Amino acid sequence: MQKTQKANKAKASKTAETFVAPEEHRPLLSEVSGFIASLGRRDAAEALELGRQLIRVKSVLPEKSFGKWLKLECGMTVRNAWNHTIRVEKFTVEQQELLIAAAVKPTVMTIIATADAPVITELLGRILSGEQFTVSKVKQRIKGDTPAKAATEGGGANGLRRAVDARVKVDLEVINKLVKRSLKAVELIVADIRKGKHVPKTRLATAVEADCQKAGILLSAVISPRGSDAPLPVEWEKARQIISRLGDSPRYPGREEFHDWVVDAALPALRFVVLGEAFPGTAGLIGQVAVDIADDGENDTAEHDADQATAAVADGLLNEEINGGAGDHAKEAPARTRVANVPSIAPIELSAPEPEVQAESAANV
Repeated sequence: MQKTQKANKAKASKTAETFVAPEEHRPLLSEVSGFIASLGRRDAAEALELGRQLIRVKSVLPEKSFGKWLKLECGMTVRNAWNHTIRVEKFTVEQQELLIAAAVKPTVMTIIATADAPVITELLGRILSGEQFTVSKVKQRIKGDTPAKAATEGGGANGLRRAVDARVKVDLEVINKLVKRSLKAVELIVADIRKGKHVPKTRLATAVEADCQKAGILLSAVISPRGSDAPLPVEWEKARQIISRLGDSPRYPGREEFHDWVVDAALPALRFVVLGEAFPGTAGLIGQVAVDIADDGENDTAEHDADQATAAVADGLLNEEINGGAGDHAKEAPARTRVANVPSIAPIELSAPEPEVQAESAANV
C-alpha cells in the first residue's frame, strides 16, 4: 500500500513538471511546436522538415531543456527527435530530394540514415532505379555489410572475386562523383560556346583537369586494365580516352578545333558516363577501338616514334651523300614502312633524293 502511494506521488510529481523557456527563444519554440502539432500523417517531405525544425530548437536550448521542451510541449522523447534530426544530418540536399521524389517512408529513411556512407549511396541508387525497401529489408542489408567486408579477406576464386567487387564498387562511386562534377562544368562552358562566346582552354582546364585526370586513371583500371584479354567495350574506351584527355590540358586540341571538340566529343563522353546516353557513331563496333577512336590525342607516342623514324631515314640519306655511296637500302625500308603505318600521320615523301644517290653510286662504281 505504501509502495503504491509512493509510486502515485512520484507520478504526480512528474506530471507536475514544468518548463519555462527563455524569453528570447519563445517565438521560435512556439513556431516549431505549432508546426509539429499541425502535422498529420507524415510523408517524406514533412518528416525532413520536422527534422530541420527540431535542429533549430536544439541549437538554442541546453540538452536537458531541449528534452523537457520535447516532452511537455510536443509530447515527444529525445529518441523520437533523434530519429527525425538524423535524416537531415546524414542526407545531403540532393539525397533528400531523391527520398521525397521516391516517397520513401520516414521510418525507412531513419534506418537508411544509420548506415555508413557507401551503403547509403548504394541504397539510394537502388531506390532511384525503382526498388522498394521496407525497414526489415534495409536492416538486413546493413547487418549483412560487415560479413561481406570480412569475406573479401578469403582466398580462392570466390575470395578474389569479392575483393575485386569491393574495389570496383569504391572506384565506381569516386568515378561517378568526379565525372558528374565535370559534366556540370562542361555544360556551362558549352552553353557559352553556343552563345558565340569565346572560351579559353584555361577555363576548361581549371574546371575539370584535376577531376578528369583521376577519373581517367580509375576508368582505365576498371574497363581496360593492363594485360587483360577481355573484350574492350568500344563506347567506354572512347569515353575513357576523351576523359583522360580532359585531364591533360597540354593535349587539348588547337584553338580552331577546341570549341567543336568540347561540344561534339567532351560533352557526349561525360553524358555517356553519367546519364548513359549512347555515343554517336559507335553502335555495333567491336574490337575496332584503335581505328575508330582516332586522333584523340593519345597518339603522341606514335607520332614521336614516327618523327624518330623519319629522322633516321633522313640521316641515312645524308650520310650516303657525304660518303658518296648508296648505303644499305635494306635498312631504309622498315623505317619507311613504320612511318606509313602510324595512324593519322601523312605519308612522308622521301623518294626524291634517291635518283641523285643512285646516280652518285653509279658514278663511284
